[in-house]
Amino acid sequence: MCLAVYIASDRDLPLKEFDPAAPGFNVKPLTSHETSVRQQFSLRHVVYAGSQTSCACGFVPESDEGVEASAQSRADLVQYLESALRSGPVEIFTCWEGDQERGPERRLKLGPAQLSQTADWLAELTFVELLA
Repeated sequence: MCLAVYIASDRDLPLKEFDPAAPGFNVKPLTSHETSVRQQFSLRHVVYAGSQTSCACGFVPESDEGVEASAQSRADLVQYLESALRSGPVEIFTCWEGDQERGPERRLKLGPAQLSQTADWLAELTFVELLA
């Protein structure tokens, strides 16, 4: 089972395809089995964010292996979120695949600078309202 990071905005969010030849941060439209995650958000446009592993698992490495690639994917995610925030409100929901309908166990309000300082906002069942 994989970690899933969803991003919502009141505007269309740019997509970024996963490239297996140069794995890194990617943004995909929701698949049919992910559409239920929309219920977590107050904003209309929702996308899935992936890391160098294609899924979101790589944002938070489980071992020393791949720490640099994870840090780069997380930095690219934060940069993407900062860019999206310049166009309007942004919300983030993190869960395990299959838990898209489970409500958040933790709600946070964070500014962009706080996203770079820690990765605990990427814990499962965490909802983040990104503050400008």
